[in-house]
Amino acid sequence: MQTTYIETQQISFQDFKNQILEDYKLGRISREMSYLGRREVLTGKAKFGIFGDGKELPQLAMAKVFKNGDFRSGYYRDQTFALAADALTVESFFAQLYADTSVEREPASAGRQMNGHFATRSLNEDGSWKDLTAQKNISSDISPTAGQMPRLLGLAQASKIYKTVKFDGSEKFSNDGNEIAFGTIGDASTAEGHFWEALNAACALQVPMIVSIWDDGYGISVPTMKQRAKADIAEMLSGFQRKEGEFQGCEIIQVKAWDYPALLDAYARAEQFARMESVPVVVHVIEVTQPQGNSAERNQLMQKYNEIFEVEKDNYSSHLYSQSQWKAENVQEIKPIYSDASEDVDGRVVVRNNFDKIFEKYPETLVFGEDAGNIGDVNQGLEGMQEKYGEVRVADTGIREATILGQGIGMAMRGLRPIAEIQYLDYILYCLQGMSDDLATVQYRTKGGQKAPVIIRTRGHRLEGVWHSGSPMAGILNLSKGILVLVPRNLTKAAGFYNTMLQSDDPAVIVECLNGYRLKEKQPDNLGEFTVPVGKIEVTKEGKDVTLVTYGSTWRIVMEAAEELEKLGISAEVIDVQSLIPFDLTHEIAESVKKTNRLVVIDEDVEGGTSAFILQQILEKQKAFRFLDSDPLTIAANDHRPAYASDGDYFSKPSSDDMVERIYAMFNETNPQKYPAIF
Repeated sequence: MQTTYIETQQISFQDFKNQILEDYKLGRISREMSYLGRREVLTGKAKFGIFGDGKELPQLAMAKVFKNGDFRSGYYRDQTFALAADALTVESFFAQLYADTSVEREPASAGRQMNGHFATRSLNEDGSWKDLTAQKNISSDISPTAGQMPRLLGLAQASKIYKTVKFDGSEKFSNDGNEIAFGTIGDASTAEGHFWEALNAACALQVPMIVSIWDDGYGISVPTMKQRAKADIAEMLSGFQRKEGEFQGCEIIQVKAWDYPALLDAYARAEQFARMESVPVVVHVIEVTQPQGNSAERNQLMQKYNEIFEVEKDNYSSHLYSQSQWKAENVQEIKPIYSDASEDVDGRVVVRNNFDKIFEKYPETLVFGEDAGNIGDVNQGLEGMQEKYGEVRVADTGIREATILGQGIGMAMRGLRPIAEIQYLDYILYCLQGMSDDLATVQYRTKGGQKAPVIIRTRGHRLEGVWHSGSPMAGILNLSKGILVLVPRNLTKAAGFYNTMLQSDDPAVIVECLNGYRLKEKQPDNLGEFTVPVGKIEVTKEGKDVTLVTYGSTWRIVMEAAEELEKLGISAEVIDVQSLIPFDLTHEIAESVKKTNRLVVIDEDVEGGTSAFILQQILEKQKAFRFLDSDPLTIAANDHRPAYASDGDYFSKPSSDDMVERIYAMFNETNPQKYPAIF
């Protein structure tokens, strides 16, 4: 059991005096860094500056209780804390201010983030984990206000999980769950929904989390009274205050930013609550000041240009996805094995039994989401798993998608392998901000210094009704570059993707087919072992006249249409792309188009959505336009979602009839004698 600040403060007066002088020195250095940094911005030597002046004392006090193994998920004015925690030097501070692309000189982001965004390096150069219990840890900062809060919840919950979950190597991530997750946030940002959702969840889960609110009375130029219902956030939070004997709520401590003895006492008490009792704590630091505002020859030349380009490409474009030996593209394909004893079962049984093997094989793996635990998810894909593996590893959550994702990010940053379940694909819209601004950029914004291999499990496609039939794939593709997007056509393929991604250190979203849980599939004999490779297409029907490209639930309808086209004399080749990111790494679709000379992309997303992305990949990246004898065709959904009435899907998303008619029309246009008009 770790000791706390209170238990280690039996020191002499002289030692205390020396400590105060050292604290003053560090605080003064931080203040001078702020002044000089602002001057560099105003004189044009640096592009942008945001500094931590006025917050030196509370951050020095917070650093006193920040120990090896602890994590911070914070606000970008925490430079004094970063200095005190040995996560920042004067040199690295200015290297970040000048956007230095050297990891050695600017280890937080290698020049990829504006100044004031701090991070420690959790990974070795080969992408393997460091011993996080032997260092003070700062999860990479992001700019969106309150965006750090959902991740903070996961970082804190990981400590609670590590009290019971152990696996080979877990000692590198936690010392029996005794770590605290520290969060910091500006006072005005507490008006954001992410703050309230994360704090509410922390109070319900009772996790070791300390949130410091830096209250200077303003949000940029807008006073606090115009930010929230009450100017005093501690007063607003009074209903969250825990009652004696109850395991709900949090402790709330209010303290003045200039009262150093009181700050030391406040953080000592906060640490005691969080580390010893696993209770979340809010430290409301008031009367904070903010002195500064927010503010040769051609061949030789080409050779040199190419050399410089490769260096700068690495400086500015590397690590969007994993570059380690564990990147998803390196996971070898293991095909499903079937025998005479292989049974035909519901698709949900395949994925359920595969999860059983996963939880048995990987003790660091856990799943959580709405209805994921007690009832085994809404489609019983986790049936019986909570009873078998316990409520820690298979857990129900509240209805709060943003922080379900945040839990996943924080846990994954601490060596766990979370599967964060978002009940339906439509609901992933609540997570897009965190997916886009946080999860998708973790490796990029630290240049390979941190990773968060979260698997986001969701289900969608072809359901009825406006709010349960969306296909927001284009939004996911465009907003979440940095996350793999996997779209299996059935539950066996989905199971294979889970097996693949648990061997990888890339984050991924896996979209299960909602209408596939009750359809029969042959269950493989090697559950938990077979894999589906990412970026690999599958030709599910060979043909010679036209290439039909699709994914997910639409694949079944395309296969039906292909059979009808055969009756009309058109031989269609059907391709299931399987993964949208990465997309067809070996350009097999172009080879199919080279054979058929015609291309149709079929999707249930709206026009200009995923079909446009697929078309761009095939025509531009794979240069398949060279082989076309007809204009390429996209068949997509109408720009609305299906009505609840049973025929809503037919009139909203592409049906087999739509596909047959439009593909046949393509042939009628080029050869009307052989393919006379149907109508």
